[in-house]
Amino acid sequence: MESPKRRSLLPMALLIATAAVITSLVFIPLGLVRVEMDVVCSAVTFRTARAVQLTGLSSLKLLQGVVFAPTQIEEPMNLRTFDLMPPVELRPRDDGSVTLGSITIPADTAVSIEKMADQGTWRLQIASSEAMIAATLAGSVDTSAAGSAPETINFGRGVTVALEASPSTASVLEIHVTPSDAGSFLVRRTIPLTEVSFEEVVEEPTPENVGVIRGRASSVVEGRIFNESLGGRQSSLRNREVVEVSLVDGQMREIQLDQSSLHVNLSASARELRIGSSGAMQSLRPSYLEWLAEYHALKLAWGSAAWLFALVLGGVKWWQQ
Repeated sequence: MESPKRRSLLPMALLIATAAVITSLVFIPLGLVRVEMDVVCSAVTFRTARAVQLTGLSSLKLLQGVVFAPTQIEEPMNLRTFDLMPPVELRPRDDGSVTLGSITIPADTAVSIEKMADQGTWRLQIASSEAMIAATLAGSVDTSAAGSAPETINFGRGVTVALEASPSTASVLEIHVTPSDAGSFLVRRTIPLTEVSFEEVVEEPTPENVGVIRGRASSVVEGRIFNESLGGRQSSLRNREVVEVSLVDGQMREIQLDQSSLHVNLSASARELRIGSSGAMQSLRPSYLEWLAEYHALKLAWGSAAWLFALVLGGVKWWQQ
């Protein structure tokens, strides 16, 4: 026979257990959050899960090699060979052309695309010892390289120049390009991701105005985030709002340039996703209670279970009378 004192403690124990469960549901977040992101930005950095093609054949108004391993090129008219040392600039004249070959990004490689100050010019940085780009120079091209005087060279029907990652700078290849058609520069295909960030390099003068300080800031211009873990609940991104994403996996379904911005559309599973400003970041990872509240089927199941429990409990008490 259960003692009266123990029976009197049972409601209190149930109340404490219920409070503990509800508190846990409110404050413990989901392990992962599923999101769809549609972002207009001035820069994006991502890491590919496997080798992917990033560009196709592209006509360029300007190709600048900023960081690459020194190489050589031969002038076809007189078979003169000269060195190409970074930085190098190749700019076609009206009777010339510079055509960038398709660029394939090696697996597990960090890629950064960032808008430069010059209109329509973009920085492409590939952090891999296997990184390489090739361009075909034809006709008259204004050529300028470190250690040599600028000159106009006639490359005739075409000469190929290949730029590879520089081993002296942590195996990085960096070029600046001005595509003739920015909208078709990047290949429209799905890119699997393991990392993504929306930041750009900023430079500010030192207090004594004797140099510059390099830092990083948000590259977001505008955008929307759809929280699929909460039924597609939408969050709008303001200009220069910080976005921090810790990816488990993701897919970039579209990445496209125009003259002044970069459009990125992706879906992802993330351990954490925070937006806001420095010192006032908001997590978009919902609590278990928010997640349960969003799914009506689960609410119906829990409600039915509670009704059956109350019915059984009432029947047991009636039987014991």
